[in-house]
Amino acid sequence: MSGMSFNGQRQSYLKVLKGRERPAWAPIEHELIEVPGRPGAYKKSKRIKVRRINVPVVIKGADISDLQKLKEDLAAWLITDDPKPLVFDDEPDRVYYAEVTGSFDAEEIVTIGTGIISFICTDPFKYGPLYKGVFESEVATVNAKGTKETFPIFRATVKNPITFMDIVTDEAYMRIGESVDLENEVPFVQEEMLLWDQCNSLVGWSNASAVDGGIVAGTMVTDGVRFVASGYGTGSAWHGPAIKATIPNGPLTDFRLDSIITLGNGLPHQVGRVEIYLLDSSGNVVAKLAMKDTYSGTSLAFGEVRLGDLVNKRFLISEYGDRKGNWNNFYGMLRLQRIGNKWTAYIAQMDSSTNRHHTRREIPFVDGNNQFNKTVSQIVVHVAQYGTNASGTLAINDIKAFRINQKNDTQIAYIANAGDTIEIDHAKNRILINGEDRKDLKDFGASFFALKPSTNNIQVAPYSSFENVEVEWRARYR
Repeated sequence: MSGMSFNGQRQSYLKVLKGRERPAWAPIEHELIEVPGRPGAYKKSKRIKVRRINVPVVIKGADISDLQKLKEDLAAWLITDDPKPLVFDDEPDRVYYAEVTGSFDAEEIVTIGTGIISFICTDPFKYGPLYKGVFESEVATVNAKGTKETFPIFRATVKNPITFMDIVTDEAYMRIGESVDLENEVPFVQEEMLLWDQCNSLVGWSNASAVDGGIVAGTMVTDGVRFVASGYGTGSAWHGPAIKATIPNGPLTDFRLDSIITLGNGLPHQVGRVEIYLLDSSGNVVAKLAMKDTYSGTSLAFGEVRLGDLVNKRFLISEYGDRKGNWNNFYGMLRLQRIGNKWTAYIAQMDSSTNRHHTRREIPFVDGNNQFNKTVSQIVVHVAQYGTNASGTLAINDIKAFRINQKNDTQIAYIANAGDTIEIDHAKNRILINGEDRKDLKDFGASFFALKPSTNNIQVAPYSSFENVEVEWRARYR
């Protein structure tokens, strides 16, 4: 008898018996056309079907009652919403991505239950170990091994501003952005960063005087990586600290504000709000972005992006997300952009380890009447609790303000700057810059490609503009 691990876990009470059904390759189905009077048939198509794996197992408990509890634990372990890694002890260097199907009808004899666990692999291939390589020059050679082509992931850290990135193999290429024709074009800073505050110092910030629906109270401090309240003061409604800063080289007409914030509301009794205000030079509110939880008996985060003040206003986003609870324990991006009379509001959760954006909402709005056309000069950040209700973590993690410059036909815009990270995932057809989906930058003729199960020559450009370029892949087997 041997064992198996699923979703990175294994159970000591389960052993795999002899007699498992593990096909040597994923099933292949041909569609044939037979022609009268002609021997054989024409092959119309061929497709690889779902791989099925049947695993006979035995589970052993201390007594019959314990055996029933183990069956419950087995269900909690094996029933998942999507495929997870499945590894057998007798094949430790191969991974199947599987999910359980059917039922487990165990034959029970006192403390022992035997039966068959059935898995399906909607991705019918199996995979070898994860390989990573670093480009030592602009050209690298990758031996993908395996018996089937595999899809790589490329990651790069930008050293100098770039207008494009190329990844080229012998058969295909991927390009994002545009290269510059030195005779007729020049690179251009379309998104000019005027402010980047990493919230590790209060230098340049002063106390603000007013917020919506509450009072300014308490004290804002930095814990070295974010702005938080050392105290919220007191009040019967919303109360908490608010600080403001002037955007250098303002005021801004065409702009983008990116703010990364935290709203912790994991416990049902926790309420709170995090707000970002944009003001003109006279202190009038141009727009507001917020994430809040106003419910004392349940966790329910609510996102807002509003143009104007409390009187003259329009909400672009005012919701819980796709469903209630989507934005609970929020760590992510609140963004607002204006180009001409077109506004775009954006809210997205971010993976705290990879910064990948997910659970997003993006809403455009054309201000045809130029009702919301004030320029932006100042930023206010505010965190607050409501009455004496407890709050979770409320913080501002990062703030960036950009002037958006208009380019002409001879200018090619930079797509990434020093310190930015680029990820191109050919398995998931995904292009990310700093964790954000930027498939809009993909060149029309470019394609997501696979590596051959042999030697692959790969070229990256402009190589001199990257701190490092990495490639990651798994050998894939039929």
